[in-house]
Amino acid sequence: MADEIELRHLRYFLAVAETENFTRAAERCGVSQPAISQQMQLLEQALGVLLLSRAGRRVRLTEAGRTFAERARLVLRRLDEARDAVGAVREGIVGHVEAAAIPSMLMGFVPRALERLSRTHPGLTVHVHERPSHEVETEVESGRCELGLGILSRLSINLSYETLASGPLCAIVPSGHALHAAAILAPGDLALERVVLHPQGYDMRHIADAWFAGEGQRAKVACELSTIESLLAVVRGACMPTLLPLIALEGRDAADLAVVPLEGAKPIEFGLILPRGSPLAPAAAALSSVLRARLDPG
Repeated sequence: MADEIELRHLRYFLAVAETENFTRAAERCGVSQPAISQQMQLLEQALGVLLLSRAGRRVRLTEAGRTFAERARLVLRRLDEARDAVGAVREGIVGHVEAAAIPSMLMGFVPRALERLSRTHPGLTVHVHERPSHEVETEVESGRCELGLGILSRLSINLSYETLASGPLCAIVPSGHALHAAAILAPGDLALERVVLHPQGYDMRHIADAWFAGEGQRAKVACELSTIESLLAVVRGACMPTLLPLIALEGRDAADLAVVPLEGAKPIEFGLILPRGSPLAPAAAALSSVLRARLDPG
């Protein structure tokens, strides 16, 4: 019966076909010569055809044997390819990763990480969702994303937090703005300025509002925009300040902008947000590894 054929039968048969000798085939396969002969008889019985023509010590393939050898090589090749593919997934060489990132970390971390990943793991596909930080946590906690880049709240017992960078909000102003040369700015210095900020519900907006409120002030918001690019475009075009962490300028052209420290602004932790208590899939682990290595010049 054909269903009695095992992979070892194929390997033994191909060894005999290639060496044309049972003894050499046995040596190649690491078994005894009688074992090879017996297994070839069982293979022929299972197929119901003569595969090998025995003439003294030399063995030749029959027509059926040549046909079977061609297909046997294909089967073993496909098996090797399947084994390699599984190993590649296990090692994170191929796969798919769903990640979430806040706008402030997107340009500073993601492009460099993906460039490294394209060299070390070219079979990986990464889908990055841009989200506010609290939504990054929700995406990771729900399992919709395997990892996140955001502000580390350290509030969820279901998540682990790993710091990658830290820094406070700063005022970002056009180089020609009246405040661009200030050494430091207090909330009162900006209270009368029309500013452009993230919308309500964004963590950066909450931090900015809290900074103003620390001295009883309130931001005079001219417009609200969700992306860093749109905020900086308004800063340039309307000559209005915005409040962002310095990390938000990484990877972006900011030569025409001035960064002014804010008095009393507290450091913000930025980093990896990961599910707690379960190991990352190999592909996600590979992405987290290159994110950690972003400052490595290698």
